[in-house]
Amino acid sequence: LFGNRYRNYNRAMRGRDYESELHLTLRQAAEEQKQILNLNGKNIRITIPAGVETIQSRAFIMDKSLKKVVFEGNLKEIGMEAFSGCESLETIELPDSVEKIYDEAFKGCKSLKSITLPKNLKHLNNNNIFENSGIETLIIPKEVELEYWHKTSLIKLPYTTVKMYKGSWMDTHFTEVFSPAIKIEYID
Repeated sequence: LFGNRYRNYNRAMRGRDYESELHLTLRQAAEEQKQILNLNGKNIRITIPAGVETIQSRAFIMDKSLKKVVFEGNLKEIGMEAFSGCESLETIELPDSVEKIYDEAFKGCKSLKSITLPKNLKHLNNNNIFENSGIETLIIPKEVELEYWHKTSLIKLPYTTVKMYKGSWMDTHFTEVFSPAIKIEYID
């Protein structure tokens, strides 16, 4: 449903304020469906409005102009390959309400240098969430306690420093979740 609305919206945009119109359309989609189904536009910055609980699989896949994502509400899930291939994505502050991140959600986000995992994160699905991304720093709040993860969820982070709290759940389970080659820095 949202995919068709977006195509029609895209044709009608000639000569109009693209960003404010896009935000209005996202708000309408959020109210109707509590999720974004398929959005593949030319965005520099996008705000995910309150009411959106799920970023569906491949929602922003290969959007090369997306640079910043802001969340206004209580997002719960980020679907498979949701931001995969967003090479220009530099900033995304995941709300602490996110509980699940699925396969390759941020794969190929080469401009994304740092990310903080949400405090309520419980589930990291299979396959390299950050594969081939530019992640240099992964910050893990002390509240993070995973209930499910796959051994390949966070394996391909070869030049990444993981910042976490000493004695936290992630610290005590580090070798189960990460590759032993990853550098650790403890947060005071």
